[in-house]
Amino acid sequence: MRVLNPREGARLDPKLREMAFLSLARIHYGHKQFEKSVYYYDHIDRDSENWLTALFEASWAYFQRGDFEKALGNLLTLHSPFFEREYFPESQIVKAIIYFEACRYPETRAIVDDFLRRYTRVVTEIDKIANSKEAPEKLYERIAMLQKAAGGADDDVTARLVSLALADPQVRTARDVVVQIEDQLKLWQEMPDAFRQGTVGRETYDALKSELAERIREAGEVTRKKFERELYNLKGMLVQALQIKVEVVRAERDAIQKRLAGEKTYDQLVPAAARMVVGDEQQYWPYEGEYWRDELGTYELDFSMCRPLAAAP
Repeated sequence: MRVLNPREGARLDPKLREMAFLSLARIHYGHKQFEKSVYYYDHIDRDSENWLTALFEASWAYFQRGDFEKALGNLLTLHSPFFEREYFPESQIVKAIIYFEACRYPETRAIVDDFLRRYTRVVTEIDKIANSKEAPEKLYERIAMLQKAAGGADDDVTARLVSLALADPQVRTARDVVVQIEDQLKLWQEMPDAFRQGTVGRETYDALKSELAERIREAGEVTRKKFERELYNLKGMLVQALQIKVEVVRAERDAIQKRLAGEKTYDQLVPAAARMVVGDEQQYWPYEGEYWRDELGTYELDFSMCRPLAAAP
């Protein structure tokens, strides 16, 4: 990190430095060092293409250290209208778990139901792509068509599929290479006739066309593998969502049985204390349902939750 530090290092590579921060954050998270994990996630600049990923992963770290308010604040940013077409299905699972841990069972059920409604259809569409027998070239063309459709349509599934595909670095790189070769072919078309009809011109054209076909095939294969992985992951999330619903029913049943038996329960909600401490360069501003771009990533919720069992009298 010191080598890449813009103030001290001899090598300037902001992207590599950013990936190093992400790696350090994940390493500390894996070792249950959640404070340090959050510290490194906070180093990802909000203008970075990895900022939303850092926000999402940091929400897990905040949850693990018991800071539900900040975890939900990050998720509020992810679920804002600015990013409604981004693909972070697991963020709904994190949100449901937090509400469940806080004994807010009706809201937990609503979050899970919304997740199932949104992503059951997405799983169906991903399955069609992952298990299709079409050639890689055809798959590449299909994603290109979906990308065009997502640009002007309100189809939620189309937007999520495109976001899923393009969010993967390998897929994005493979598609960028295809675009670069297509640009070179356009330049070839603009060359004088003498060049295009000459030996070198024809050989250049044939080489570009051959390379383009190969790169399209590779991009299609990479995309298929991405959808195969995501199909497995998303099916696991659907199972997890159903398990949360089962746990909600069990928790509500246990609470009712204890009340009927005259036993004390600990699922009553304790009002949240307002969190108004901000940094020197920030100003506290209450959230009233509106979203402002400069506030994204700074939200914290005043979150009412049940008294932990250990704190019960």
